[in-house]
Amino acid sequence: MLITPGQTADVLLTANQAIAKYYIAANVYTTQSIGFFDNTTTTAILSYVGSHSSATPSLPQFPTYNDTATVTKFNKGLRSLASKEHPIEVPQNIDEKLLITIGLGLFPCRTNVTTNCQGPNNTRVTASMNNVSFVLPDIAILQAYYFGINGVFTTDFPSNPPIVFNYTSDNIPRSLWSPITGTKVKVLNYNATV
Repeated sequence: MLITPGQTADVLLTANQAIAKYYIAANVYTTQSIGFFDNTTTTAILSYVGSHSSATPSLPQFPTYNDTATVTKFNKGLRSLASKEHPIEVPQNIDEKLLITIGLGLFPCRTNVTTNCQGPNNTRVTASMNNVSFVLPDIAILQAYYFGINGVFTTDFPSNPPIVFNYTSDNIPRSLWSPITGTKVKVLNYNATV
């Protein structure tokens, strides 16, 4: 399966294989040639009850980091339940309009710091949404909201990118190369149509 930065997925794993140990693994997919990126594969071992083998399962062969054919095949296989029995009713009245762009930016590295500085010209690559790079807080955002703890997040996440540009072009305006940082959220009313 394929997910993008900031995206999550609920996945149902059907455990119908022979009793053994299996790898669950993930690695990066990118078609960009911006600097360097961490091409490490992250793994976990799924062990069926009754699997007593101490041997590590063999690691499968992964697609290359830029294997667009595999990504396209996966995306073309996605289907909805749209039918007469399962109609899709698209809301016509929108309460809040959001236009979110997802991109990569560059942060200058601090003097004498080489960790994670693998971007061009002593920079590090960072992901952003609407040119805001998320800063992970020390306290969970929902916990801070629920208990009224101030200073953990701000409610000024932008509803649109900071400037209008060709969203499908490789030529990104220079003003967007270095995103701002923050723990910004967009507060939506319960049951709002977005």
